[in-house]
Amino acid sequence: MEPDILTIKEASEYLGVSEISIRRWTNCNKLKHYRLNGHRRFFKKDLEKFRLEMLPNFMNEDLLSIEDTAKCLRVSVSTIRRWNGKKLQPVNTGYRRKIFFKKDEVMSLLKAVPNTTTGG
Repeated sequence: MEPDILTIKEASEYLGVSEISIRRWTNCNKLKHYRLNGHRRFFKKDLEKFRLEMLPNFMNEDLLSIEDTAKCLRVSVSTIRRWNGKKLQPVNTGYRRKIFFKKDEVMSLLKAVPNTTTGG
């Protein structure tokens, strides 16, 4: 049976990020943690909640990265950046300052953008 309380190393492996990221998130109170004899400890339920809220590219299939959005719409990443906030509303995740977009918004925009590969 796996323990419900994890060390910083175990938490970083669980989330798939570095220990430095875990320390940074705990220092700025983004990630809930507890101190036991001066060492950070994490409950799995808190890590799972953090993963769902802050790390959408790991768990949330309803969001697309800026790179995936550009591929889907067959435009460059710089075009997506220009559209940011105009044609597409970004989702603020707080994860590595990456930009994500809602998949349904991208799909609705895909229908509105002419397909350059077929000449339509």
